[in-house]
Amino acid sequence: MTALVRHGVRVSELCADGDRFLQHGNLGKATSLYMSAFKTHANSTVSHMRKLERSSLGKVISTLEGWLDSHGDNQSVEITNKEWRAWLRGNFCPLHSSA
Repeated sequence: MTALVRHGVRVSELCADGDRFLQHGNLGKATSLYMSAFKTHANSTVSHMRKLERSSLGKVISTLEGWLDSHGDNQSVEITNKEWRAWLRGNFCPLHSSA
């Protein structure tokens, strides 16, 4: 699954769609939508995601980290370096030891 930015779609719509998929347990689609929102406007997306329930946010972060660890054709995130992981943890889990 690739995070694509849909022309003319607002960050709030992408995040709302992501929230719906997250509620239904579809972490891949939810995370992909959050990544699309992030590519459209990072600050708004981070602000939205920080308001998610802690367990839901943890699942999204775990999905992203799984994509970062993936080395096959199913890799969904173009960035695969340690700096991205540190940024992710630093923004969403500031008390995490690896941040």
